[in-house]
Amino acid sequence: MKTSKSSGPDTISSQLLKEVKTIILPSLVILVNRCLLEGYFPDCFKLGKVIPVPKSGSRKNIKNYRQITITSVLGKVVECAANEQLFKATDHLLPKTMFGFRKGLGTSDALIKLLDTIKERRAAGDFVATLTCDASSAFDLLHHGLVTSMLKRLGSGTKIIRFLKSFYMTLKDS
Repeated sequence: MKTSKSSGPDTISSQLLKEVKTIILPSLVILVNRCLLEGYFPDCFKLGKVIPVPKSGSRKNIKNYRQITITSVLGKVVECAANEQLFKATDHLLPKTMFGFRKGLGTSDALIKLLDTIKERRAAGDFVATLTCDASSAFDLLHHGLVTSMLKRLGSGTKIIRFLKSFYMTLKDS
């Protein structure tokens, strides 16, 4: 987690958390484990503080700002722990051709694999065509039900499914 003085609605910054980590670590471990074992992401971690951040151009023009939401640092710790557990449990089950949202893999790996495959096919005398698209915000559009059903198929347990549903659920839904 990057060190920052910014804080969400709970007024806890990542800098403060890092400064007191040795003191609060036992309590933090209990919090993270309870969230994962009970399959619950607390509503207080879903709250955020919206901050306008200037883009290029005049600061007098409201259209030259974008919104960012600063959420709870403790919530991010729980989220990171859940992500780590999911990664360990599912990464070996994912296809080797999937590069997005995986540690140590990125766009350059996907391009190298694509170029190697094209070279192999061309050397074999095959005709090669490619179709590409920009999926940079694809995860934002992913249906939550699809994610949980795929995790069930991959063998995820009921607690992590319940945790994810709790994580996805907005405050107005609860």
